[in-house]
Amino acid sequence: RLALAAACAGCVRGRTSVTLAAFARLAGEGLRVVAAPAVAPVASATAAAPASASRTVGAAALPDGLGVPELVAEAALLQARLDWFQSQLARLGEHGTGGTADRD
Repeated sequence: RLALAAACAGCVRGRTSVTLAAFARLAGEGLRVVAAPAVAPVASATAAAPASASRTVGAAALPDGLGVPELVAEAALLQARLDWFQSQLARLGEHGTGGTADRD
């Protein structure tokens, strides 16, 4: 089972955070979002699930209940992070490299 981790205001560093209900609404139909009791973090999502509770896709084991909607949501989160990094790189690029390469 995969989970989203809660984050404090300092951890999100000014990014917008949403409630569990808002995330479920924004994620769209088909994604299951359920609050679970707090547990200690594990090294990997597949390590937390017993072998009988996962299926193999390619070389990776996926916990039961993980389907296309969850993978689409994960891809959307990754794309949002990539977009943020791209905007930061563009912003830094506007200031130039600061080295001798900018001089004529």
